[in-house]
Amino acid sequence: MFERFVKRRAEEALSDTPAVLIVGPRRAGKTTLVRQMETAGRRYITLDDQTALAAARSDPVGFIRGLDNATIDEIQRAPDLLLSIKKAIDDDYRPGRFLQDRRQRSAMIWFNWFCSGDFQKSSAATANGGGRTGHGLISHRS
Repeated sequence: MFERFVKRRAEEALSDTPAVLIVGPRRAGKTTLVRQMETAGRRYITLDDQTALAAARSDPVGFIRGLDNATIDEIQRAPDLLLSIKKAIDDDYRPGRFLQDRRQRSAMIWFNWFCSGDFQKSSAATANGGGRTGHGLISHRS
């Protein structure tokens, strides 16, 4: 296993922003990356688990309400969670609260973080970050 550039950037983003989103194509290593970033106290949840997915879809607000310092894998399976995360961040803006990954049909990995001024703002990202989602393009093997 080799060190990935995006891992350092994601860790840096988690140190000063409440949520980080890793987006990329199937089999690009997103889950491996977020598992490598596990720390003591960070809860890992995969929405590939049918029980977790059902809970996230049936009550996204309640699902997020009980989480802090969490990694949510395959978040695209329950898109309503993003609005619940935005609300949780609006209520409590501590850094590093949510690390997420999602699949996207692309040959590139998008590296996003909420409420960060480090990258150019994107109107296309406003639905996910309430107008405050920064993004940067990271190559597939970064």
